[in-house]
Amino acid sequence: LSLSSRQQMSRVEEVIVRVNRSLREKGIGFFLIIIPDEIQVDSELQQEVFNEFNLSSQDYDFNQPQHFLRTICRENSIPVVDLLPDLKRLGNSRRIYKLRDSHWNELGNMLAAEIIYKFLTKNTNLLTAKITPRRSVSRW
Repeated sequence: LSLSSRQQMSRVEEVIVRVNRSLREKGIGFFLIIIPDEIQVDSELQQEVFNEFNLSSQDYDFNQPQHFLRTICRENSIPVVDLLPDLKRLGNSRRIYKLRDSHWNELGNMLAAEIIYKFLTKNTNLLTAKITPRRSVSRW
């Protein structure tokens, strides 16, 4: 990884840790959802990119972002939902992204919502938070 990439990753870790700490101090549950990019899910798209730019698949780890984020979460006791395995499983047989758009289509959105819903029903403690009401400073 380049110096710039390492610095960016360090900054991402710093922000996640800081947000987690701040929310925990306030009694607010926090978890991270890892949303994969289309190229991580679509093996045909990966192959197209490799062929177009004469690249080798051995030079790329499309799971690296998930490994990085899961490590941060594990080291800081942050619950995590990684959508990649389920999206990849379904994405091999059905289109879950809009064509070359990198946004989910209806099926992709439904699958992601189902995965997150299942996670939250098993981790209801993340839904309860001690929120101290604040005096409103606006009329709205």
